Amino acid sequence: MGDTYFFLEHNKEAKTFLKFIPRQPFGPPECCCTREVWDYPGLIDYTYGSGRHLTLPWLPGSFYSKTGHSNTVGFMRDILTKHSGLVSVAADLTPMAEVTVSADDRGHILIQLVNNSGAFGLTFFAPLPVEHVSLQIPTEKLPVSVISLMGGHVTWRQENGILFLLLDCLAEYDALRIEFEDGGSAV
Repeated sequence: MGDTYFFLEHNKEAKTFLKFIPRQPFGPPECCCTREVWDYPGLIDYTYGSGRHLTLPWLPGSFYSKTGHSNTVGFMRDILTKHSGLVSVAADLTPMAEVTVSADDRGHILIQLVNNSGAFGLTFFAPLPVEHVSLQIPTEKLPVSVISLMGGHVTWRQENGILFLLLDCLAEYDALRIEFEDGGSAV
């Protein structure tokens, strides 16, 4: 869990997940395994009235920055999808690409994609192209246009409240603009 853990008191009605295992010596698993598990949670989920609060009593971002373990990314994905109920718009996209979805005040959507495959520590090289980028955006509205601001080729279709997008190729960056006839909220 990294260098920092916050020993918090939480409401007894809160659900807790994961248990803290004390620091272990480095070495082969058969020599370094433990049966000791402490009663400190890795995630606290508390519902109060119509609100809900998720607490991570540790710093997964700092831990990931220091160690780079992919299981930390998987853990955070589970927090966002399974515990928070968010839906991934790019479930099959390589983890080397970032996706940001935003809407303007008229309800048009901008999807930004950053290809980080060329990042190597503090050095940057030309990224490897990512072909056939598939995205799924929940919306009942039918777009009037879907364009790549970087000149990529985008095809789309809408089915059962989902807008399916396919970008032919992602180089280092692209932005897809989705416009709706009457503005308003897309989702």
